[in-house]
Amino acid sequence: MGLDISHYKIVSKLPEPKDHLNQGCFYEEDFKLFKNIKPIEHQIREILYCKIISTFEIIEEIEDYDDLMKRNKFNSKNNYPLRNFIMIRSEDERKEKITEFDQMNNLNGYYKYMKKGKWQTIQYYEIKSQKGFYYEEAGYQRKGVNDEFWKHFDPESDIYCYANKEDFEYAYKCIDKYWESDTEAIVQKRKNDFKLNFIDNYEFGESYLAISY
Repeated sequence: MGLDISHYKIVSKLPEPKDHLNQGCFYEEDFKLFKNIKPIEHQIREILYCKIISTFEIIEEIEDYDDLMKRNKFNSKNNYPLRNFIMIRSEDERKEKITEFDQMNNLNGYYKYMKKGKWQTIQYYEIKSQKGFYYEEAGYQRKGVNDEFWKHFDPESDIYCYANKEDFEYAYKCIDKYWESDTEAIVQKRKNDFKLNFIDNYEFGESYLAISY
């Protein structure tokens, strides 16, 4: 089982997206993920929401094109939405295909968010609003805890977010040797880092702990 422990802090402005639209936004539909949302309830307000209208992917490598073809075959078989993508061979063709896709799907009036990873992804969106809050990462730890951790943070429950300092302190007490390569010095540094980034950096009404498996 994988485990990521993050410390997030509520902020007043929308953070710059790094990986995807609506990054750094927590919306009302997910408030149920909190064990107790009351400590941060006063932070909830109308925030921006990027409603994605369409996504277009531009492929440059035949291996990636074959990969997406296989994914679409699976999606079609299981009645999942098909992905829109095209393979190009030049920059001129890229511009041409984007313009063509815009016009064919009546997307000229929408905002565009472009991301380049293995291939270029373009998301077309419009700006709406929803109740929620903005947040940014203030601390992070990958695994590195003992079995006592699971008695409090039950992976079988539907609770993933914790706003009380007691939850931060419980997680801190569970930091322990995890990997065979862990030494006393490594574990101590892990504890020191967690104390610095989670415990000492905790702010009531702004901080919350998020667990992902």
